[in-house]
Amino acid sequence: MALLLILQMGALAVVESDQHVTMVVCTTCASCMIMIIVCAAAQSTANHLLSKLRKRFHFFLCHHKASTACWARLLKMELRRRGTSFTAFLDSDNLTDLTQLFSYVGHDVQTFVILGSNQILTRKWCVGEMVIARLEKVEAVLLTFPSFELPSDTFIRRYHKLVPDIGDFAAYGFGFSEVRETLSWLGSLRSIPVKSDFTEGSLSLGLTNPKVERDSFCFFFVNFWVNFW
Repeated sequence: MALLLILQMGALAVVESDQHVTMVVCTTCASCMIMIIVCAAAQSTANHLLSKLRKRFHFFLCHHKASTACWARLLKMELRRRGTSFTAFLDSDNLTDLTQLFSYVGHDVQTFVILGSNQILTRKWCVGEMVIARLEKVEAVLLTFPSFELPSDTFIRRYHKLVPDIGDFAAYGFGFSEVRETLSWLGSLRSIPVKSDFTEGSLSLGLTNPKVERDSFCFFFVNFWVNFW
């Protein structure tokens, strides 16, 4: 670009040339350079803004370690294999400060995936993650394992007795009322059953499907060996 500018300036100094033609050519070249600079600046600005808007993790895997830690690990590995953009938050890999857990859920995740096992609703940190996902309106999907059941009205009413230390989350700005609302909210989520007779098969995760749901989602397939049940 610098060389082109030097040539333009030199062309203006040529006495025997057609001044009108030379001026038109120089003006055209200068306009092109300005357009290139403006476009480069606009692209740089757009990339910067997109990097701010883009979530750090595509998925957050909410799971009960004792029952679905292996599933969560396999799922993260398979998502990664399917594409580098399918990043997944797994606490054993990505969480270094427990006080930042809810910040990840609320601000750094595109899709919140609940691995619904039989005891996940009795684990306060798992339920706390669900509360934040609901409050922050993070897109969520529920994988239901054979042992999982949606909470009944009785379970929800007595939850403060079943998991009394859930009250510790008052420091994070929510309490029993938000927890009860979240437990009821689970029934409204898109649910994907994980059947007990899978050996080698495919677990189809409708995490993002524009033809089915209300937002701009795409259907994603995860295939891996499963033989846990």
